[in-house]
Amino acid sequence: MLNTSERIGRDEHVWSFDAGRQPVIIVDPGTIIEIETWDCFTGQVQSEDDTLENIDLTRVNSATGPGGQTAVGGTAQEVLHVLRINGAKAPAVTS
Repeated sequence: MLNTSERIGRDEHVWSFDAGRQPVIIVDPGTIIEIETWDCFTGQVQSEDDTLENIDLTRVNSATGPGGQTAVGGTAQEVLHVLRINGAKAPAVTS
């Protein structure tokens, strides 16, 4: 188990990228952040009955965040290291 000091929940998602969007979190370098994300359908697909005809297509491809980092020495350099990915079993896979 990682000792995270900050968390961004999947309820803090956006539907578009915009340079003017304010960060939902600002952290110091070296901070470990837990970021919870949605699947591409924002949790709408739960069974084989949940087809493209039955889901809200305005709720696809959300992104969690954005996040920011405090500047160090007058410059900001952001590096992301993925420490772990926890995945849920896919509820339905059809071909």
